[in-house]
Amino acid sequence: LAASVLGLIVLAALIVVSNRQVRYWKNTESLARRGAEIAPAGFYPQLHLGKLALARGQWEAARSNLESAVEKNPSLVPGLMALAELELAH
Repeated sequence: LAASVLGLIVLAALIVVSNRQVRYWKNTESLARRGAEIAPAGFYPQLHLGKLALARGQWEAARSNLESAVEKNPSLVPGLMALAELELAH
């Protein structure tokens, strides 16, 4: 009985934590924003945010995020390619 009660408590705690995390997994943008928030030194969130902004024609946001990603990882080929695409598009 004690093990069952403990199991239910753990399950309830996991449900609460999972429910809070689901907000960040709604779409690629919300996930990337959360990644940038919790790991500001990481370059992948900025890369994804920059590519999303580029696809939407949001040139300044694209440039800012892509430059940030490449600054953090100068050999980031997808970031360099996206910056080149931005230059050609705008």
